[in-house]
Parts: sequence; structure tokens; C-alpha cells
Amino acid sequence: MTRCHHDLDATIAQLRDVVEDRLDKHLASSAIFFADKLVTMSGGALGDVFLHAKALYLGTHYRRAFATLHRGGLIPRKLNPGVENGSLRSRTVDLRAPAENSCRLLAAQCLAAVKDWDGCLAVLGERDDGDSKSLIEETDTRGEQNPSLPGCLTSARSGVVRQRTKASRVEQLDRTQGHGSRKREYELRDGSVSIRASLCFMRGKAHGALENWKSAELWCKEALTLDPYCFEAFDLLISSHLLSVGEEDRFLSSLQIRPEDKWVPSLYGTICHSGFFSSAEGSSCVASSHGHMNQATDVRCNLPVESDRDVCNACDVSNIPDTLHSQTSGTQPELFALKYNSEVILARSERYFNRGDYQRCYDTIQELLANEPTKLAAMPCYLAVTVELRLKTKLYLCAHKLVEEYPAKAISWFAVACYYYCTRQFDSARRYFGKATILEATFVPAWLGFGHAFAAQDESDQAMAAYRTATRLYPGCHLSLMCIGMEYHRTNNFSLAGQFLSRARHLRPADPLVYNELGALAFHNGDHVSAISHLEKAIALIPQPVTATWEAILVNLAHSNRKLNNFDEAIFWYEQALSLAPRNASTYTALGFTHQLKGNFQSRMEKAIECYHKALSLKPNDDFAQEMLTLALIDQCAVTMPPYNFVAYDAHQPLPVKSERRS
Repeated sequence: MTRCHHDLDATIAQLRDVVEDRLDKHLASSAIFFADKLVTMSGGALGDVFLHAKALYLGTHYRRAFATLHRGGLIPRKLNPGVENGSLRSRTVDLRAPAENSCRLLAAQCLAAVKDWDGCLAVLGERDDGDSKSLIEETDTRGEQNPSLPGCLTSARSGVVRQRTKASRVEQLDRTQGHGSRKREYELRDGSVSIRASLCFMRGKAHGALENWKSAELWCKEALTLDPYCFEAFDLLISSHLLSVGEEDRFLSSLQIRPEDKWVPSLYGTICHSGFFSSAEGSSCVASSHGHMNQATDVRCNLPVESDRDVCNACDVSNIPDTLHSQTSGTQPELFALKYNSEVILARSERYFNRGDYQRCYDTIQELLANEPTKLAAMPCYLAVTVELRLKTKLYLCAHKLVEEYPAKAISWFAVACYYYCTRQFDSARRYFGKATILEATFVPAWLGFGHAFAAQDESDQAMAAYRTATRLYPGCHLSLMCIGMEYHRTNNFSLAGQFLSRARHLRPADPLVYNELGALAFHNGDHVSAISHLEKAIALIPQPVTATWEAILVNLAHSNRKLNNFDEAIFWYEQALSLAPRNASTYTALGFTHQLKGNFQSRMEKAIECYHKALSLKPNDDFAQEMLTLALIDQCAVTMPPYNFVAYDAHQPLPVKSERRS
């Protein structure tokens, strides 16, 4: 009998090794099959139940994995009345039993996978036994209690004190002792810091899915405070636009990082500074606001991807020159080693896009995709730049490849919509933008593209509905607010346009396009002084070197100066705009008109006529240029025609007799 029992124990141990080996090799079906037999043989040992649930989760059987945890008594008691029954109490002590936090994390991940966010928050609870007070202290410093904060804040302030283990007490004492305490905490709790950070991240993710953005921000910041390597929390903060530009920098600088890990916030800063906009991968932003033209405001440049900032960070990895082949003094070795990392290359290409250098952006991201062709994080930026460059064939091939490989991904149908948008087939573009939003309701680039497709056909109500949805999903994103303001401007609702553009400026005070739209709005309100002020601010914010993307801001500033009769200033800015876009017919027409208005017939008319001729050579059907050229020629002739003898004509006098021809 003893020998049989010993053989059974050996078989159970062997089965555990088999299941763990299959999990390591990602053989989900084998792991599930043998884990089920393991649970039966061991009599439902808690460690084996947890192993079975992990195998089910790996095999994407999320509901079944949660049911296994629930049935095995591994979920907190308040969620599982079965824990109190006699059968579970009679179990023998299992030394391999998983920690409670690990079970809660797995259960929450199962419910998150099936989008049961309320159940996910219920499983996670208000806090775990090892939670610190950093989140509570942070909210206390704000001076008031936010009703949208997680329930743990209320219970903590009411004086509820939980019993803590000796390790927890040591952790609480060491909390204020800097980086060394974190190392001791890690040794005492054997890696529980990452588990706690994961729990905080899952709370933030659930609150974000429920559109409780303030709580999502607090929990993600807590997760990064506990574990700076929790990239998921950082990605949620950035992709959901939960932090402003200044808050991003302040939070990254406030992280308690060990000296040997200083490269981590530098890498995070690179992603922040690149203007990354997408929901899932960024990036993801894009998503991109593609080519929405505002004819009423003479804005000829397309809306870019989120331009968070263009000021380079001294520690920014993407600022390392491409020609650098050796490590320089002051450069962290980790940053130098990451120079050719895909995330760094993507950040560099996004910075090129935000600066309007589309060709360099395209070349850089092509280099990335050549080595990693299925990197979905890079697709929003790639699709945006191909639309800007009108590379229809590239868009067509990319869309086909994505639909073939990822038919259930929103980014695939977003690519199809971008192709139809680029070819100006707006009905088809709207259909596929809508399909992308159905597959992923929080994919903001698709909502922005949806609005652009409606706006391109002057359907303002539907366009603003799409933009409002984007604003509701990500209230920290300024692009949707700016687009709403542009639509109100186009429909001559200047009051509401000013309100939305001011909100966009508050969210992103360093975006020159916001100031350009404010200047255009002031121009049409007749406030040319304010228009000049806004446009000069926009020019001051344009990243260097200036590219043709920003030419419209210079033209708008010239228009405003011309309205105030500042002709010399207007001529200067028209000439600066022509240096960026020398084949723009309308700029030549405006420059000629300004020379004509200045009124110096001897010299200015010649320059005006020359500008009109250049404009008509680029755009022969420009009626305004043709009419003004005729007037300029008449005025020029009136001044330069040589004098002649005037002969009065009297109808009652006979005509003079012509002299006879000489023979």
C-alpha cells in the first residue's frame, strides 16, 4: 500500500513536470489535457488547480479558466461562497499553493479577456494586502477627494487597518529608505512587487475600459511606481493620453529608479517625445489624421499625427545621430546599445512625421519594416506617411497583406480605409473606417478617419459625431477637439469653434496647428491683430528645420498683415512661403496682389505682373489672377506709354481731304 502511494506521488510529480514543460513550450492542448489529469490524481491540490487554470488561459479558454479558479477555491472568499464549505477546509496543506494575489491576477486577466470589466474589478478588489499608501498619499495632496477614485481610498481614510505579515511590516518601514529598500523588499517578498504592480495595472485597465479615466490614471501611475518595468501601465498612460506633456515629464522624473536602471525612464521619454498615437500600438495614433483640408481658412497642410512636443530631450534615445558609430562621453551605454532598436527607430520616424519631413519618415520606417514586417505598432505611422506622400500602390499592398494576415484586427481594415481615402473614394473609406471601429471600439485613429471622410464631403454633423466619439474615448487627445473646432469654423459657427479650439490649446499648448486655426478664426472674425498674434505664436512653435508642411501658416500670416496694410511684412512672409513651396500658384497671386496694392507704379507693377504671370503658368484657369493681371497691365500702360498729340474730333466738321498720291 505504501509502495502504491509512493508510485502515485512519483506519477503526480512527473505530471507536474510534464505540464510545466508543455506550458514553457506553449503547447496549450497538451498542457490542458495532462493538467486536468493532474488535478484529479492529486485530489484537487491548490497548486495543481492553479497550474490547470494557467494552461486553460494559455489555450484562450478564458471562461473555463475562471471557472476552474472559482471551483478550486482560489478566488477571494467574498466572490466564491464555496470556499467556506467543508470539503475545502478539510484539504491538507499544499506547500505549492499559489499566492492569493497571483490567483486574483489570473482571474482578472480571464475576465478582462472576455471584457467583463465589472467582474474584473470585483475580483481585483480595492487593494491587495501588500499595497502601499503611495496612491492614497498622492490623491491626498490634491486637497479634495475625487468621487471617481477607486473604493480603496475611502476605506483607507476611514481608518481600516489590515493585519500585515512580518514581511509587510518590514516593507512598510523600508518604504521611505530609497532604492535599497526596494531591493530588500524584493528579496523578502520574492518578486511580489511585480504581482502588485500587475494588479494595479489591471485595475487601471478595467477603469479605462469603463471610461473612468481619473482612476485609470492613478492606478497606472501606482503600477509604475511599484515596478518601473511595467510597460503595460506606461503604454496605457501614453496611448490613452491620460497625462499632459508636463505631467509626463514630471512623473518620469519622479520615479524611484535604481542607478543601474536610469535608462528605463530615458527610453520611456523617447516614446513620449516622439508623439506616439495609437490605441493598441501606440502608436497608437495614430493614428493619423489624414489630409483634412480646411478651404475656408486657407489651411493647405494636412493634420499630422499627435504632435506632443518637438523639444528634444538630452537623454532621448532617438536623438542619437544616425552617423554615430562609437559611444560618446555622456551617453549611457544602454541607450547607445538601443540605437537600432525597433522602438527607437519608430520614435525617430514619428518625430520626422510630426516635423513634416515625410520623406525621411518614410525612409526610416521602411528600414524598420524591412527587418520586422509585421510590427503592428509601426503601422499607424506607416499608413499616415504613405497617405501624406500619396503612395497609393504601397497602401494597396500593405492593406492586402494586413487583411490577409490579421483579418480580425482593426488596423487591417483601417489600412483599407486609408487606401480608399487616399484615392478619394470617400464612401468606401467610410465603410471600412466604420468596420475598424466595430472590431475595436476604442481605436481612435479609425474614429478620426471616419470624421475626415465625412468632412471631405461636407457632411459636418456626421463628422462631428465621429470626432465627439474620439473625444469621449480619449478626453486627453486634442486632435478630435481641434477637428470639431475646424468643422464649426467651416459652418460659420465662430463662437463654438473658438471654444473647442481653446480646449485643444489647453490640452496641447505646443501644437502650432492649434494656433494656426485660432489665427484663421480670428481672421474671419475681422480681428486681424489677434490673428497675427496667434500665427506668430504658431511660427515660433514650428520645429526646425522648417518644411513645406508649415507653408500655410506663413501664408495666413501674410494675409493678416496685408489686411492691416502692412505690405512690406506681408511681402516678406509670402516670399518665405514661396521658399518652402515654390510651385504654389495662389501664393504668387497673393504676392502680386500685395505689390499691386502697395501702389508704386514705376516698380511694383512690374513685380505684380511678373507674379501674376508665374501664377498663371502654374494654374492657367485662375480667374482672379487673370483679372488682376489685366488691371495691372492697364495701370502699367497708363504710366509708361509715351505721350502723343491729341486731335479733337468734331462731328460737324468735314473730314480732312487726303493728299493725292504722287505719281
